Amino acid sequence: MHYEDVDGSWKEIDNSLIVTKEGYENADNAYHVLFTDNVGSQGKVIFEEDGSAAVRTSRRNVGELMKEVLMISGDIVFKIVDNVEIKVDTINGIDPTKLVKRGEIKKFGRESKNLWSHVEHFNNNNEFELHFLEMLTKLCENPENVHQLMETYEYVGITIYIRSDYGQIGWEFSPEMISMIAALGCEVSIDILSGGMVLDN
Repeated sequence: MHYEDVDGSWKEIDNSLIVTKEGYENADNAYHVLFTDNVGSQGKVIFEEDGSAAVRTSRRNVGELMKEVLMISGDIVFKIVDNVEIKVDTINGIDPTKLVKRGEIKKFGRESKNLWSHVEHFNNNNEFELHFLEMLTKLCENPENVHQLMETYEYVGITIYIRSDYGQIGWEFSPEMISMIAALGCEVSIDILSGGMVLDN
């Protein structure tokens, strides 16, 4: 997981959890979070910044609390792919964030096709819902534009890439999202990269 610094560079975030005598805590960074999991204090979450601590108490067990901050991140990608040149500037106010030309050199060879894509990054479920709904809303302002692209180019669709340390991943689309996906008529695929860790309830 990364964050964009003020200078525009991407910095690594260590989002791993460490098992301690008191419960679970995050690896070193500017913030310290402890999920207590002992008999005397189970259900407390202690946040510290610069030595100042705040305690949140919950009747739920540590497993439920941890589900609120699962290390989930990913990208929502609207893309157009084809062998021919993709002559698209913007789609309903959505501009490309990445353009790749066929034959360009990449890490493992050369690109086999042209790519036009717009990428939205998310770090949790709330951000996913926000960015995905915003993207769908813009595309649905004039779905005929998307339909025309689908008739013109080989592939037009949305891919959602989800990354998590845990194997217990649940994802849902609201009725509003499903209606807009149906109106667009394009493919929506989900790719999940899971570390396979398990939370105990």
